Amino acid sequence: MQNHNVLGVDFISSFGGIHSYLIRARSGNRRVEVHYPASDYHRSISCYKDAAYEKHVVSCIGCYTGASEMLTLDVAVEFSRHRFAYLDAQVATILANPMRYGEYDPFASENLFTVFLPAMFNEDHGWQALHGFEQIRDLAGIPANRCTSLYHAVAITTTNKLQAA
Repeated sequence: MQNHNVLGVDFISSFGGIHSYLIRARSGNRRVEVHYPASDYHRSISCYKDAAYEKHVVSCIGCYTGASEMLTLDVAVEFSRHRFAYLDAQVATILANPMRYGEYDPFASENLFTVFLPAMFNEDHGWQALHGFEQIRDLAGIPANRCTSLYHAVAITTTNKLQAA
């Protein structure tokens, strides 16, 4: 598997349900954005409404976007592997210091690692994941009981109304 020699992943910033990361690779550094569900407030101020909001915003939840060379399976695997390793180190620190951090369950649903799927925009169908959750999770070596996916494909009907796929 060619992995563009991903050297690391660095968190940059977050706002409105979007977190930006820098993927450091031998082929060059590239920024990607991961997409979480936006708050009701961010939905209310969006320039997209109704079906357009679903197509342009909701269909991207659980995905990451960026330059096309960052959307390959090998980069998706390395992106997830690096992010999980960082989270796992933090969890180990928390579990080793219960007096300082209190009780923590790494298997609780709110503490699961999110595997983001690389996606590209299609004018007819909105954001479409390029690779599957299980495929990325397994290739990255992330335990199934420690992770989740937020992605749900959205299909557009011929009347331009959205339905869950």
